Amino acid sequence: MPLLIRKKYEGPEQKEWKLEDKPLTVGRDEPAEIRIDDPEMSRQHFRITCADNKYFIEDLDSHNGTFVDGKRAKKSELPEMCMIQAGRTVFEFTPGATSFIRKAAEGGTQYRTYVKRLNQQDRQ
Repeated sequence: MPLLIRKKYEGPEQKEWKLEDKPLTVGRDEPAEIRIDDPEMSRQHFRITCADNKYFIEDLDSHNGTFVDGKRAKKSELPEMCMIQAGRTVFEFTPGATSFIRKAAEGGTQYRTYVKRLNQQDRQ
């Protein structure tokens, strides 16, 4: 199951949430399911949804924007292992164990590249 992980600045993860098939809204106030104390984040900043086993992010007309891997995102598919920035808060979108097992079963260079990426992140 994919995860959304709130990261500390230049450090290990702070908190993680399992992403399911239902939409998940992130912001600093209700009715966001994930509330973050960040004055640069809008009350309802962005939403993550799932369709056809793919995850998508949608900026909810936030004041400061939502960025995926450094690029402003209005509505787009989330690539695996990407970084999301909203306000001063940084998140990581990771595929979780189920996706890892599926990638391992695929074998070949995709698997080796994927394992390298995980190892690099562990060293950071």
